[in-house]
Amino acid sequence: MKFNLTLIAIAGLSLTACNNKPTADIPVSTIDTVSHTQDSASNQTNMDQSRVVKEDSSFLATASETGVFEIEAAKLAQKNSTDAGVKEFATMMTAEHTAMGKDVEALAKTKNVILPVGMGDDNKKEWDKLLDLRGAKFDKEYVSANVKGHKDAIALFEKTTKNTDNSTEVRDLATKGLPTLKKHKQHADALKDKMKM
Repeated sequence: MKFNLTLIAIAGLSLTACNNKPTADIPVSTIDTVSHTQDSASNQTNMDQSRVVKEDSSFLATASETGVFEIEAAKLAQKNSTDAGVKEFATMMTAEHTAMGKDVEALAKTKNVILPVGMGDDNKKEWDKLLDLRGAKFDKEYVSANVKGHKDAIALFEKTTKNTDNSTEVRDLATKGLPTLKKHKQHADALKDKMKM
């Protein structure tokens, strides 16, 4: 009986020794590192996507508000201006900003971006100035607003074409819109020079 107990004790110690391999054989740190790396990469991807969504939304919202202002101001020019050149410019503005607005709306829809309604507060201030003006006073304010507005829009669109935080689709939209905005600015500049403002 004593002999059997000794054998059992030796066997137990042998089994314990076999099960207690050094932990160096088990790559626990590798598993933790992979898991941590995957979490970090996932977090970075989420941050990148969030930044793109924010930049895209901001651009599309500003483009939409500016377009609404340009269209409404052009309609007002048809009623309140007495200058044939200003009315011709307003006709072009209505047509081309309507087309640009459709592109903005279509892209916003594909990106699930809800566009603001209306022209925005800054544009509304300019609209309020135009609303009560007629004739030469209207023309002067309208043309000045277009020179400044298109200068700002060109700067925004140019910045967006180079901004890697914007999606490719938004950068392409900005690239497509730039020639039209530059043409509008040149036309507004020519009207301003003609009026000697």
